[in-house]
Amino acid sequence: MANRFEQGGPGFLDLAVEHLKRPKIFLEDVDQLVDWRPIEKILKKKLRRNQDAIGNPAYPPL
Repeated sequence: MANRFEQGGPGFLDLAVEHLKRPKIFLEDVDQLVDWRPIEKILKKKLRRNQDAIGNPAYPPL
C-alpha cells in the first residue's frame, strides 16, 4: 500500500486554497480596464492639500 505522502498529485488542501489566488488576478484585470487618470484628476481637484500643513505628507488621492 502506498504512503499518502508519496502519491504526487494535488492534495485536499491544495485544491481547497486554489481559489484564494483569484482575487489578486481580478484586481489586476480591473486595474488594466479602468482609465484612472480622469478619476485621479477629479480627486486632486476636490481634495486639495495645504502645503504648509504640519506633519507627514499626505498620501496621493488615488
